[in-house]
Amino acid sequence: MDVRQYIEAHAAEFFGSLSQWLAIPSISADPARRDDVARSASWLQDHLKGTGFPVVEVWPTGAAGSVGLPAVYAEWPASDAAAPVVLVYGHHDVQPVEPLAEWDSPPFEPVQRDGLLLGRGSSDDKGQVLFHSLGLRASLAASGAPAPPVTLKLLIEGEEESGSPHFASLLRAQRERLRCDVIVISDTTMWSADVPSMCVGMRGVVDAEISLRGPDRDLHSGSFGGAVPNPLHVMADLLAGLHDRDGRVTLPGFYDHVLPLSPAERELIVRLPFDEKAWLAEAGNSGAAAGEAGYSTLERVWTRPTAEVNGMWGGHTGPGGKTIVPAQAHAKLSFRLVANQEPAEVLAGLRQYVRDHTPPGIEAAVIANGPGVRPCFAPMDSPAVRAGLRAMERAFGTDVLFTREGGSGPEADLADILAAPLVFVAVGLDADRIHAPNERVDMALLLKGAEASAYLWDELAAVAGELTAGQ
Repeated sequence: MDVRQYIEAHAAEFFGSLSQWLAIPSISADPARRDDVARSASWLQDHLKGTGFPVVEVWPTGAAGSVGLPAVYAEWPASDAAAPVVLVYGHHDVQPVEPLAEWDSPPFEPVQRDGLLLGRGSSDDKGQVLFHSLGLRASLAASGAPAPPVTLKLLIEGEEESGSPHFASLLRAQRERLRCDVIVISDTTMWSADVPSMCVGMRGVVDAEISLRGPDRDLHSGSFGGAVPNPLHVMADLLAGLHDRDGRVTLPGFYDHVLPLSPAERELIVRLPFDEKAWLAEAGNSGAAAGEAGYSTLERVWTRPTAEVNGMWGGHTGPGGKTIVPAQAHAKLSFRLVANQEPAEVLAGLRQYVRDHTPPGIEAAVIANGPGVRPCFAPMDSPAVRAGLRAMERAFGTDVLFTREGGSGPEADLADILAAPLVFVAVGLDADRIHAPNERVDMALLLKGAEASAYLWDELAAVAGELTAGQ
């Protein structure tokens, strides 16, 4: 029985297991669901033991005074001690489900409908985690081998949907056990069901608040207006000055380390069947595309850094007029970062920009809302990505293109702390409604993901020398 035949023969069993797991409401952001997140980890532990992993453990997370949510670790050594070591990352926690009234069926009572499996976590990320167990079983059944062709490790965390607050410390504490030659990420999307693709990068993010203070109280505008600095005027100037006329961000050093987009990747992006009019309709019926000059819409969303004003306030905002010079002004900003940018450096640039453009008589403060999330990138010509591409093309029987994503996750920490390259092998779709009511996943694509996973281990084993040479 070959890989595809095995997967087809065991599809019903696979979806039955996945439905059991989806029924566990492992919402990491809800303190009332802590026990459910732990129950989800225990379910996965039992499932992986049943798959055949000789080592499966539930790892607690947290630090002094901060108890985290559990991750699951599994390991299956290859028969060949010289085989590459591959770590698969995913997460078993899920997003909150509100508003409940918008769900067509209860979010934790999975249902199959028209080739889709509906339920919270079906795409993000339980379905994409679980296809690896089916793929591994298919690989072993097809080869008749007692162990995979690579040493396979899984690390499935329980806090990704809450910002992975304890994940980096877990990676550092378990660095030796997690040692690997390549990291497989299955928590992203493809372009579409009929245009399969691989992600090769995810933007990072950092956000901050600017607070300006002028007089120590609101002033009568007739007595003082035009004679003292107005914090709201200053804030308007600061925000308007964040971009130049070409849409480029003006913070000092903002582009110093930005990895340029290669001609090859630009050509592959052009090959994607992008309908800008339909995209604008999905973007809240936006009237036009806009952004940094010289780049297409997809290039702006995937490969270029941004500065966004998320909110601003100050002075009188109630009904009627109030003729004042306000004492304070505030704004919230966020920056999406691309490969080689560091959140701390962007924050330093923001602080310098505010210092350089704040006039006398105004006190300014820039407050960061945490350290931010670093971007990640997997070069298209890396041995790991080429192996992933071959596995995907074997499964789908067609050319596989490349994309990036605008979202953020802990992938940069994985790559840096474990000193290993990334490869994204995933089959989610933008249409899966992740983080929204009626999350669903295309069942046929999950089976394709399992098939790609089965081929991936052979493809990575075949480039063992290239993988280990890069370490």
